[in-house]
Amino acid sequence: MNIEPFIKIAQEIEAIPTYIELEKYVDRMHGTDMFDFLVMYAKSLYLFTAGNVPTVRDASQYDPKKAEFNRKQVPVLVSILDKYTDEISHGAPTRMDYRIAGMVLKGLAQRADTLAKPAPELYRGLHTLPPDVYMALCKPGEVYHLGDIASTSFIPEIAENFSEEGKIWHLVYVLDNSKAKKGLYTSRWTSGFEDEDEVILGAQIRVKGFRWEPNWKSLRRDYFGNRPRSVTDMNNLIHYVNVFEKHIQKREFLAGTTIVYAEVL
Repeated sequence: MNIEPFIKIAQEIEAIPTYIELEKYVDRMHGTDMFDFLVMYAKSLYLFTAGNVPTVRDASQYDPKKAEFNRKQVPVLVSILDKYTDEISHGAPTRMDYRIAGMVLKGLAQRADTLAKPAPELYRGLHTLPPDVYMALCKPGEVYHLGDIASTSFIPEIAENFSEEGKIWHLVYVLDNSKAKKGLYTSRWTSGFEDEDEVILGAQIRVKGFRWEPNWKSLRRDYFGNRPRSVTDMNNLIHYVNVFEKHIQKREFLAGTTIVYAEVL
């Protein structure tokens, strides 16, 4: 797929200051070779921000019985496009729609020239992690892939709230993107949830450090060992993760608050 037309749209669309200017932008696009690319771009972000995210990442998971557009969370751009085409407003998304969305977003999320505004620091939450995965993600110096199409936000509370939806082991990334400058911004015009101020990111990251503040109240009374206020050393993390795995009252409880500091590469 030729990603160049989508780069141009990504650079322009979220930088548009007002709704009226956005309407004028779409009107200028209509009737040109770029209009079909604009529709694909809008549909891709619609499916990712207010649709079935796993299927965007992997179209083989497509299920026609579950495929539908979220009519309650329609992005502004999609509403404007409905004046010119019924491609999005009528019918359900196809397997090809999801394949295209995955290719478009994967291509844009790893670039350093698509952000409509600077994104020097981003936040991402993860929840319900197996203990071994949780510890591996905290290990300073480790380099690993965040994902081809990963959701991050300018707003730390968005990541924090998501991370707390699960059980026991969870974390929030604080991602230094000041050098890499990667990602695709989606908010007021192209997102089904514009308040999330989202950046879609595809990149490797290097862990610089972590801070875990354990929730000691979640343990049973049969634990009589030390209870540090915070843990920042990897050996101590391994020790106290094992303590929690042995003594936690219920698997539904959260083990505390973990911040992982990492650099986008």
